[in-house]
Amino acid sequence: MSNSPHLNILVQLAKVDGEADPSELKLIKLIGLSKMISEDEIETVIKKAEATDPIPSVEDFSESEKMEILANLIRVIKADGIIHKEEMKYSMALVKKMGYSEDVIIEFIGNTTIGTDEDSEDDQLPMKIKAFLNK
Repeated sequence: MSNSPHLNILVQLAKVDGEADPSELKLIKLIGLSKMISEDEIETVIKKAEATDPIPSVEDFSESEKMEILANLIRVIKADGIIHKEEMKYSMALVKKMGYSEDVIIEFIGNTTIGTDEDSEDDQLPMKIKAFLNK
């Protein structure tokens, strides 16, 4: 696996329902590129990461990195317009590993619009997650 646990987590999530949807992979590639990961490394992670791999270590993530990964989890889950049970299970296991309540996934999956339309909350998602967790 790559040295990018963030990217590995997102690819595992995309694959956990048995098939990574093209819209999920496109989003993961954009996220990887925004984190200055090369296209070759992104493709390697997509090919090698499996849903059955252990969830990468998140203990050394800063709070802002955790908020970013949570926001990206929600984005990937919603990318194909279908919320799979396996995606929810994976996300909840990751959230627990981070030390947070599973409620954060439930709250933001059901109550967040993702996309480019005017009603999208995409840009504010990490801040909203942080505020929710600090209640």
